[in-house]
Amino acid sequence: MLLISVFFALILSVHSTSIEEYGAIPDDSSVFVAQNNAAAFLQSLLVANSSDKYFYIPNKTYYIFPISVSTLKNLTIEISG
Repeated sequence: MLLISVFFALILSVHSTSIEEYGAIPDDSSVFVAQNNAAAFLQSLLVANSSDKYFYIPNKTYYIFPISVSTLKNLTIEISG
């Protein structure tokens, strides 16, 4: 079972970009973290959109401020959980 989990994690990391790679912090509702999480979401979305990667959101709670993006094309979003 551990081998399968490690294999899945390696495949996912090669083909996806996660919000945590850009500094998103789960389970913190402070204004400062919510602002940073919004920036991490936006950056991860833009990287995924400009490459062949998935936009991946781990199975955690992220507090963010609203963001707006209008230039996304052919983007795959994967949400864990």
